[in-house]
Amino acid sequence: MKGCNYRSVYLFFLLVLLLFPVCAAAQSRSSITGFVYGPQRERLANVRVELNTDFDSLVGYVNTDGSGRFIFRAVPFGRFSVRVMPMDPELAGQSQDVEVGSMGARGQLVPDNVQLDFYLKLRNEPKKVVTGVLVAQDIPPEAKKTYEEAVSQLDKNQIPEGIEQLKKALEVFPDYYLANERLGEEYSKQGKWAEAYPAYKKAADVNSRSYPSLHGLAYSAYYLKKYDEAADAASRAVVENKNSASAYFVLGVSQRNLKQFDEAEKSLLSAKKLDKGQTPDISWNLALLYAHNLKKYQQAADELELYLKELPETPNAESVRKVIARLRENRPPT
Repeated sequence: MKGCNYRSVYLFFLLVLLLFPVCAAAQSRSSITGFVYGPQRERLANVRVELNTDFDSLVGYVNTDGSGRFIFRAVPFGRFSVRVMPMDPELAGQSQDVEVGSMGARGQLVPDNVQLDFYLKLRNEPKKVVTGVLVAQDIPPEAKKTYEEAVSQLDKNQIPEGIEQLKKALEVFPDYYLANERLGEEYSKQGKWAEAYPAYKKAADVNSRSYPSLHGLAYSAYYLKKYDEAADAASRAVVENKNSASAYFVLGVSQRNLKQFDEAEKSLLSAKKLDKGQTPDISWNLALLYAHNLKKYQQAADELELYLKELPETPNAESVRKVIARLRENRPPT
């Protein structure tokens, strides 16, 4: 079985998240999806989730998105182990075994859509856990029931129906934090930033320390060219999750648009360090900053070479090489 190199592109709502490469050898329509929760039942974003064979060989990995959700698509039939590997050293990792593919009435294998949720625990349980992530809400039963129906529909990929149910839940209880956050997430997946923005904003207003809401607000505000608000939300997001490359990324590109060039360099370099070469667009935006704003032509050339290394099949490769040559001569790009 050939492995797929799944990547997390939640890192950047700017590019539209959840675009995973599909293994050419895998013809199955099966998927494995789920949520990763923390010790206080908060959903955890940007957590690495690995898919391994039953012989412990890595098939691929993704990072959870802003809602704590992960998904592996086009999973071939067989037995696998799904392993959650949190970056937070205080959280213990966790794994679950799963078998993909069930037997149909005529003996044929039938694709599965497997749901696996993970509830991570602290390595050393303290006597008292203090967190600003959760928010207590007295939710009307009708709103809660409608929200749960919406989540069930969305998990079954019934997107329009699920969105409508979320809206109905919010009609009953407009301040419903989880419903607003999930509505923002669903709209952002479709690139509907004007619709995602108010949902994320409401969620962040209700729960000011919610990383997923702040993260989503930053990206939707950026797309709507609300750069001040995008930078503010992103800076708050990195306070809540200091290991979020994507939050540092949107912070950096927002700061560049605000002409805060030194701050933008620091933020983009933080994103680059955390990302470890998974997202070529970080190098690309650093190159733009160095070449056009900071006049650091050698650094710009370095970043463009990294961009080509990370994305060798890009259609504009020849043009990028010409720009690199010009920068190496300490000449600005044309």
